[in-house]
Amino acid sequence: MASGDSQGRNRLRQQQQAGAVRALSIKDGPVIKEKLLAFSNTTHSFTYKFVDTPFPIKDYVSTLHVKANKDGTTLVRWSSTFKRKNPAENPRTRRTTRPASS
Repeated sequence: MASGDSQGRNRLRQQQQAGAVRALSIKDGPVIKEKLLAFSNTTHSFTYKFVDTPFPIKDYVSTLHVKANKDGTTLVRWSSTFKRKNPAENPRTRRTTRPASS
């Protein structure tokens, strides 16, 4: 077994342990930091929360379940909960201020 293979497996195991933090980069956009709360090979699921996000939300927690169906297809169920950072602000009525044209 090559040393690189062993290091890669060790890194993967560490990333699958509760408490692991990773950075999710969106192309040409922000970076989101996530913390793994739970991971299960048995139930094919994991739960994570946002630690740092540029989005106007808080208390974001998400769970992803993957299940193989008998017909060879796969069912993916992704659920999440979160709150707006500023519940008094209604995103539908927010106005954008533009400079006056000269």
